[in-house]
Amino acid sequence: MFKRKRGDRRGAKNVALVMTDGLSNVKSKRTIPEAKAVRRAGIHIFAIGIGLKKTAELDGIASRPAAENRFTVKNFKQLRGLKDKVFTSVCHFVTSPGPGPSPPKGCSGRKLDLVFLLDSSGSVKSTTSNECSPS
Repeated sequence: MFKRKRGDRRGAKNVALVMTDGLSNVKSKRTIPEAKAVRRAGIHIFAIGIGLKKTAELDGIASRPAAENRFTVKNFKQLRGLKDKVFTSVCHFVTSPGPGPSPPKGCSGRKLDLVFLLDSSGSVKSTTSNECSPS
């Protein structure tokens, strides 16, 4: 996913933002092990669940601690209200000390390579995306 030949930048933290509205239904036994492998590769995962009654799989996908890296909303319309919370968490991660000197306060000017992963289930249709459109 994050490879130099695909534009991954040296010194940039790698983040994946996963959004799903259901449980895995294709090769579902591989979902959490694959997420663990991604995290071991140094990629931080924020997971957003939409309309989920159970969050165990979402917790297994999110970076640790899951409570700080997993977000849930009841429906697609509520995604708009989650925006500030998610971006604040991403900014906090990007500015947190890692190898090397501590970064200055604030998120601006920090390097971040970000991938959005959206599930491709049949429940995400053009009418669903209209629920998120500005009024």
